[in-house]
Amino acid sequence: MHFFDINSFTFGVLIGIVSFLTTLLYYLFYRRFKIKVVKVVIFYNLGFSLWKEKIGDSDFILGWFPLGGYVEPDMETKNQNQIGNRNGMFFYKKTIQKILISFSQTIVIVLSVFIYVYFFYSFIKHL
Repeated sequence: MHFFDINSFTFGVLIGIVSFLTTLLYYLFYRRFKIKVVKVVIFYNLGFSLWKEKIGDSDFILGWFPLGGYVEPDMETKNQNQIGNRNGMFFYKKTIQKILISFSQTIVIVLSVFIYVYFFYSFIKHL
């Protein structure tokens, strides 16, 4: 019996791809709606990271544990009286933009499932 099965490897790769695409879509939505991004972490970095760089105002980090990631926007609250640009803050955006950002993970997962099922059934037909 093998310790690593090809199905386990495929599942791990798919989880990594979905995690990467989810983080990328979050980042693209934030940049599209002109929301300031403080930190972008692709995969988690438990203890150490593989790559870390500051580009503009954002910190980009590539971790080694492929079970998730996150994008940290500039989440200044409405109660904090700032003179700066409020257009770049999440709380001052339109409701539809907040909804698109909030459901971007669901969008990626649903599209990934459709793509996976399509390729799976097209592979099964040829057997």
